[in-house]
Amino acid sequence: MKMPIKNSLFEGIISGLLVMAISFGIIKLILSIPSLQAYAADPRLPFLFAAIPNLILMRIWLVGKGMEKAGQGVLLLTFVSIIAVFIIF
Repeated sequence: MKMPIKNSLFEGIISGLLVMAISFGIIKLILSIPSLQAYAADPRLPFLFAAIPNLILMRIWLVGKGMEKAGQGVLLLTFVSIIAVFIIF
């Protein structure tokens, strides 16, 4: 089956950004539940949880599909964003 994602660093960064944005929105929606307000006090928590799907995507691309460049793009975006979040907050 032909994959719609090319094996390039730029495609990995873009797809990693999309996955992280979608998972961040879902995490923020879940943390808006009133019984979970105590966990929403730390602003770094949603960013940390949003990086988990990127790590799964990176693992699938680097090992399973043989898309090394795209996997490296996801890896680059994930670690740069997490380091930036922990420096900013």
